[in-house]
Amino acid sequence: MARLSFALRLAALGALALAACRPPLRVPPNEATPVPTPYNPTVRWRIAAGEPGSTGAQEILNAIQLALDEGTLSGSLCAGKVKIALAPEAMPTESSAPGALARVRDTAMSLSADTQTWLFFTTADSAALRVILPVAGVAGEDPIPVVGLSAAAIGLTQPGNASEPDAYYPIGRPNFARLAADDGARAARFAEWAAGKGIRSATLVFDPQRPEIGDAIATRLKPLAIEVRRALDAPETTARALSTARPELVYYAGENGPVAGELLKALRAAGYTGRFAGGAALLSAGFLTAAGSAADGALSTDASAPGSTEGFGAAYQKRFQVAPSALAGRAWDAAKAALAATARICAEPGRDAFRKAFMNTRDFAGASGAWSLQPNGDARPAPIVAVARSGAAWVAAP
Repeated sequence: MARLSFALRLAALGALALAACRPPLRVPPNEATPVPTPYNPTVRWRIAAGEPGSTGAQEILNAIQLALDEGTLSGSLCAGKVKIALAPEAMPTESSAPGALARVRDTAMSLSADTQTWLFFTTADSAALRVILPVAGVAGEDPIPVVGLSAAAIGLTQPGNASEPDAYYPIGRPNFARLAADDGARAARFAEWAAGKGIRSATLVFDPQRPEIGDAIATRLKPLAIEVRRALDAPETTARALSTARPELVYYAGENGPVAGELLKALRAAGYTGRFAGGAALLSAGFLTAAGSAADGALSTDASAPGSTEGFGAAYQKRFQVAPSALAGRAWDAAKAALAATARICAEPGRDAFRKAFMNTRDFAGASGAWSLQPNGDARPAPIVAVARSGAAWVAAP
C-alpha cells in the first residue's frame, strides 16, 4: 500500500511538471469574456429638415432647441442618466431631385447603425419616408422612432395599396409618429370648405403609377361630385383636355409636387381659369418652382400657424424675433412629447422603452391644441384649414 501511495504521488507530480511546460490554452475569440460597455448617457435626436443652415431647416432646429431648453438642464434629463444632443442631417427632403432617394437610403442605413439615436425628426416627403421607415423599423430589432412633420401619403399609416402600411413596419413594432395631416384628411377638410363656397363638383387628376391614391381622395372629397377621374398623361395633353371641358375645380390627387406644378402651369397656358387644388404636394418647394407665377391662387390645406401672443408662439417670437410656422409648431410639439416620454422611463432608460413611451403619447397639450397619437401613429385631431397661395406665402383661403 505504501509503495502504491508513493507511486500515485510521483505520477501526480509528473503531470504537474508536464502541464507547466505546455503553452497556455487559447480561448477562441468568439468565446472570450465580453468586456462590459461603459454606459453612455448621451443620446441623439437627428433632424433632417433640409440642408443645415437653410431657412427651413433652421426654423425646425430652433423649435426643437427651444423645447429642449424649456424641458431640460443643458439637455440633461433623469438626473443625468440621459443627455440629449441634436444632430442636423444633410439629407434631401424632396425625393424628386436627381439622386435624392439614394442619399435618403444612405441616411437611413447610417441611422439604423447608430445605437445612440433615439429619435429622428424629418420634413421629408412621402416617397422618402417609404425608404426610411422599413430600415429604421428594424435597426437591429430595436426600432428608431421617426417623427414625420410633412409626409402626407395615406398608405404610410392606413391601408393604401395591397402592402400598405404593413410593408413599412417589417417586425411589427410601431415607430412612426405623423404630426402632419394625411392627404385623406386634407381632402375631406377641403371638400367642407369648397362646399361652403358653393363649389359643387371637381375633376380629379391622379398619378397612374399610384391610382389607389385617386380612389381614396375621391371618397374623401364628398360632398363634392367627382365628375371625372383622369389619369395624368403629359401635362400639356391633360391640360388641353381639361381646358376644353372647363371643370369648376381641378384637384390633383397625387404626391409629386413638380408634376402638380407642371400641370397647373400647362392649364394656365391652355387658358383654364378655374380653381386648382391639391394636398400636401402643393406645399412643396418643387411645386412652386415648377408652377412659377401660375402657383398664385392655388388651393391646398395646412395647419394654422401658432398664435404669437402666448405659449410656444410667443416664446419662439421672443427668442428668434420671427413668428413660427405651423411646421415649427409641429416640431416643438414632437420634441416636448419626446421629453415627456423620456421622463417616464428614467428608472431604466433605453431606446425601446423610450419608443414605447413616446408612441403612447396621449392628450398632449401642443402648440395649437391637445392631440394624441393613435395606434397607427397618426396624431389626432390634426386641425387644418384651407389655404391659398398669395405672392410668396400660403394664407387662409378667402
